[in-house]
Amino acid sequence: MLENTLAAFLGVFLLGLFGVTPLGMGLAGLAIVLGPACRRVHPPAGAVALLGVLLKAPPVFVGAPAWWGRCRWS
Repeated sequence: MLENTLAAFLGVFLLGLFGVTPLGMGLAGLAIVLGPACRRVHPPAGAVALLGVLLKAPPVFVGAPAWWGRCRWS
C-alpha cells in the first residue's frame, strides 16, 4: 500500500510540474524505481503514477487507489 500511495503522489506531483506531456508521462515510470528503494515492490504502482498524469488527477487521488482497494476487500 505504501508504494501505491507514493506512486499516486508522484503522478499528481508530475502533473503539477509538467502537465499531461510526454515528459511527465515518461517520468511517471520512476514509480517503478520507488518500489525497491522503499523495499516494497508492487508492479502496478507504475500504472498508478501514469494514470495520475493521464487523468489529470486531483490531490485526493494520492490516497484513493490504495484505500479504495483496501476498503473494497475488507
